[in-house]
Formats: sequence, C-alpha cells, structure tokens
Amino acid sequence: MAVRALKLGAFDFIEKPLSMDRLLTATRNALEIGELRRRNRDLKRAACSSIESEPLIGSSAILAEVRSLIDQAAPSDARILITGDNGTGKELVARSIHAKGKRSKRPFIESTAPPYPTPSSKASSRPREGRFHRRVSAASRRFEAADGGTLFLDEVADLSLPAQAKVLRVLQEMRFERLGGEKTISVDVRVIAATNKDIRSEIAAGRFREDLYFRLAVVPIHMPSLRERRRT
Repeated sequence: MAVRALKLGAFDFIEKPLSMDRLLTATRNALEIGELRRRNRDLKRAACSSIESEPLIGSSAILAEVRSLIDQAAPSDARILITGDNGTGKELVARSIHAKGKRSKRPFIESTAPPYPTPSSKASSRPREGRFHRRVSAASRRFEAADGGTLFLDEVADLSLPAQAKVLRVLQEMRFERLGGEKTISVDVRVIAATNKDIRSEIAAGRFREDLYFRLAVVPIHMPSLRERRRT
C-alpha cells in the first residue's frame, strides 16, 4: 500500500504505531520541498519574462539592428514577418514584441502552419473531410482566442495556397464565419508571422501569394544565423 501511495503522488508514509518525531520530520520535509518547488516555478517564470523582454544575447551590430526594429515595431499594430533559420529565436522575438506592445496584457496565441489543411483533390474520404473541417474550425478559434491580443503564425510559408487565401481574407476584413455557422465574427488581432524559408523564392515558384506577403511584411525582421552574429 505504501509503494502504491508513493507512485500515486504521496510525499511519504507513516507507519504504525505513530511516532511524533517521524511525523514532524516528514511534515517538515514536505513543506521544505513544496517551498523549493514554488521558488523553482517563480524563477522559471522570471527567466521566461526576462527572455521575452530581451530575447537576443550578443553585442554585434546586426543584433543591435534587430533590437532597434523590435523597439520600433512593438508600440504599433503593424504586422510583422520574421524570417530566419530554425533555432534563431523567431518565436522569442514575436513574444518580445507582444510583451513590449500595448497588447501585452492580452493573449499571445501561437498557430503553427498549416492551420488550414485542404483535403486531397484526388481522393477525399469522409474521415479526411471531417479532419479538414475540424482543423479549419480550430484555426478560426485561434483568431477568436487572440482577439485583442497577438496571433503568431509560425511557419506561414508552409500554408497551402487555399489556406493562404483564407488567411488573406481574414487579414483584409478582420472578420470571418465559423464553420457551419452564419454569424460573422469580428476580431481585433495583431498578426506576427514567421518562416524559415526564402519567401521571395517561394513567391517566384508560385508557392506563396505575393499579396499575402505584402499584407504580412509591413515590418520585415530577419533573424541572423549564429554565424552572422559573430560578425561585428
């Protein structure tokens, strides 16, 4: 029973006959560990907050330029497109912009592409259509959840062309209808997008809409690779 209780999350167990010394020791240890866990959570929150407010480590000129762009863009509602390789900190920059902006007390919602998948045009079964509709509905809910705050569209260049058309429409009108519903929902969302692809090449290849690019890249921010950051 004692082993089972520990596996289920009990801190300790007390054997009979009851020993007051054993009880006091177990209680003291439980309280101390609980306090250590609380401090650990607080330190993690503080560390995350610090990273969001200053996500870039380094003193190179190229990083100073990125910091300047973050500070200039944060107070506005301008849409931002962050480009750069994987691991360069694109999401941290997006969170920093949100934290420094006037929407900082409102939600920051992340949506990783493709939020609007399309059923196969060659073979479309009912289960596939069901998954498609559920995921489109989930994408709409992200816009709703971000109302008043920031929606971070990660890997936006991975969206299919039909998905890009849907995103473009929402960006143009800031309203949409729920799947299967007739009510039009209006939202007030700041959109920050990111991609690790060469977006100009994607446009040239016909895989990304140029009009969507111009809607998203009001303020373009390129995240330098670690190799580039070593340069002064």
